[in-house]
Amino acid sequence: MSSPMPVIFVGHGSPMNIIANNDFTKSLASLGAKLPHPTAIIVISAHWWTEGSLIHASNSPQTIYDFYGFPDELYKVDYKTTGAYPYLQNKVSDEQWKMTGLVPTSSWGLDHGAWAILHHMFPDRDIPVTQISLNSKFSFQEHFNLAQKIKFLREQGFLIICSGNVVHNLRQIKWEPDALAAPWALEFENQVLEMVLKKDRHSLVDPYQAFGETFSKSHPSFDHYVPLIYAVGLANDSEMAKVNFKQIQNSTISMLSFSFGL
Repeated sequence: MSSPMPVIFVGHGSPMNIIANNDFTKSLASLGAKLPHPTAIIVISAHWWTEGSLIHASNSPQTIYDFYGFPDELYKVDYKTTGAYPYLQNKVSDEQWKMTGLVPTSSWGLDHGAWAILHHMFPDRDIPVTQISLNSKFSFQEHFNLAQKIKFLREQGFLIICSGNVVHNLRQIKWEPDALAAPWALEFENQVLEMVLKKDRHSLVDPYQAFGETFSKSHPSFDHYVPLIYAVGLANDSEMAKVNFKQIQNSTISMLSFSFGL
């Protein structure tokens, strides 16, 4: 029996990384080159929140430019690829779909939490891609529970990428490229990484209790934290986390990226 496909958590950060050639984008290219070739890719992005749990079902997902006020060059990048939903239909039984509770939709496409990463990881655009939404009605525990329910997709050859940020505070961001990391941001990044490496899922799924004020400061809204819950929920008990990249950009954005099963 072949090994399950890895699970990747990526801190996607500023849209400026789309056109940047920096240590972070180089790490994405390196990661894409070393991954086993997947049947298809599923992205769980911080940028798609819905009522209910949805999966994008279009055969040709559109590139969504869900950011404003950036250089024109960013809006000229078009990540054209085929949709992964038909591959899922062929691999997944009706009973398995019913268990997940995922509902197909033709709305949405690939937001920048997805294609900004794939642009560097898989520049040939030759792997089908889809997204699973984040259910706005879910608790942190319910997001973790759904991750457990879709874990079987790894056994079917699907690479699952969870895209958010361990620290995401736009209120205190500094746009200078060489801005120093805020001490509290670095502290929280290190706390989370320690929990990930220790497999302390209970603390990660209950961050207000585990981290208190540090979590609230790192996440004035928790949308970019939830993909991390999916990453740890998708990991098998025997898998150790491997750090792929660690850096604070713009003072208050953690670019920490790690994988399971790689």
